[in-house]
Amino acid sequence: MGASGKTTSSNALNALLPCRLPAVARIAWRFVGSGTVSVAIGLTLAAGSAAQADEPPISTDRGTAFSNSSSVIPLGRLQVEGGFTFNSDHSETFGELAIRYPVLPRLEVRLTALSLGHVPGSSGLFDPSVGVKQRLVDGSRGRPEVSVIAQTTLPVGSEPFRVRRSQPTLRLPWFLQLDSTTGVGGMLSISDLGPTGARFTQYGAGAYLSRAFDTKATGYLEVYDVAPIAYGGPSGGFVDGCVTYLLSQNLQVDLRCGTGFNQSRDGWSLGGGMGYRFRTR
Repeated sequence: MGASGKTTSSNALNALLPCRLPAVARIAWRFVGSGTVSVAIGLTLAAGSAAQADEPPISTDRGTAFSNSSSVIPLGRLQVEGGFTFNSDHSETFGELAIRYPVLPRLEVRLTALSLGHVPGSSGLFDPSVGVKQRLVDGSRGRPEVSVIAQTTLPVGSEPFRVRRSQPTLRLPWFLQLDSTTGVGGMLSISDLGPTGARFTQYGAGAYLSRAFDTKATGYLEVYDVAPIAYGGPSGGFVDGCVTYLLSQNLQVDLRCGTGFNQSRDGWSLGGGMGYRFRTR
């Protein structure tokens, strides 16, 4: 700040002083007041930098094929995730957009949309979904972090991917840090799926092991089961592996592959994507 800026700040502060203050007090006030704005700005910037340094790196829902993360997005952030999946039956999904925004320290709202599906002979948008995630238990050494996710689809997708009713889902993701590099986690889920006349309840359970290779790369190995896979169908068991890599504190990329235990029926999948965390304030 130049000399003219200091003079303006000093004059403004001086105008607020009672006119009967002694001259020495007025001189002292001018001296302190001239640096008040600079000191306040410096302290604010320092506090902001310290808060960002203390903030954990981005955590997405893309580390495993089935289980969601148990973490909630920090206040003052907006997180966007997306990617693609190729399957051995020649079906694919592109986009897989997820937008997550915190409204309270332990609560975030979630929107998944713009997921383009393709099967042989047809393609279109899947039904989007809206929901919330609430952290129930804070994690610590020896105690898992536990959250609950409640969401439902909106029947506005493209044919033949649209289901003409909402499909609610309840999920319970958890994660336990075992040491500085290793953790275990998983998720339970229950969903009301299918169109009217072919509705069914699907149950899911999964568990995974995570291992940090260094400060940027982390590997995941997950097993999970869903029952049934589809209306009137059998249950299915699956295994997948994933590697995530931090390009920065707020940017992560991922690559994963998986297969069914009944490989001839359930086939394999390959996917990848990224997540970015924006500052909103």
